Amino acid sequence: MARLPAACASSRRERRKDTVHRSPRLPTLAAALAALALLLGPTAARAEGRAARISGTRVEAHGLIGWGIGAGLRFEVPIVPQGFLRGSVRDELALGFGGEFIPFFLHEGRVELGVGLGPVGALVWNLYLNARWSLFPELGATLLFTDHGIGRFADEHHGGLHLHADGLLGFGLRYHSGRRSAFVVRFNYPYGLHLGVTF
Repeated sequence: MARLPAACASSRRERRKDTVHRSPRLPTLAAALAALALLLGPTAARAEGRAARISGTRVEAHGLIGWGIGAGLRFEVPIVPQGFLRGSVRDELALGFGGEFIPFFLHEGRVELGVGLGPVGALVWNLYLNARWSLFPELGATLLFTDHGIGRFADEHHGGLHLHADGLLGFGLRYHSGRRSAFVVRFNYPYGLHLGVTF
């Protein structure tokens, strides 16, 4: 009976020694995991950033309010898909084209029925900030086929249909809800505020 405590004490001492020998490995393992996280972190971030990009041709449908109230449709085709920047922000240059339809015009505090058709073409520089957000400036031109004034032709209303050429300058923001879907907010000259979806 006297040997049992001694055996137990010996077993405890051996376990303690074994624990002492094994414990230095824990900081080493933690350091290895930390280093792995540091190495994989940027890779994961880049992969997450890639998820924001809608590959290939994309379509946008939007409503607009500015000189009038209407709707529009845009198509966007990447022409420099790899962009110009080399860093954490990915980018691409795309060609956007489509048109705006404006059946209601805001004139002197009232809404008037009219005709407004505006084909547009623009270069769009998409900047992908992270997996959810991207922003873009756009620069291009538009034709205005209308019986009301729009933009710098705002004083030219009524009196039949007229055709005007004008520049297009805008800035927008997208919230990416999926791999091929995003909510869009854009403000541009001459059409005003756009709210829509990209798919």
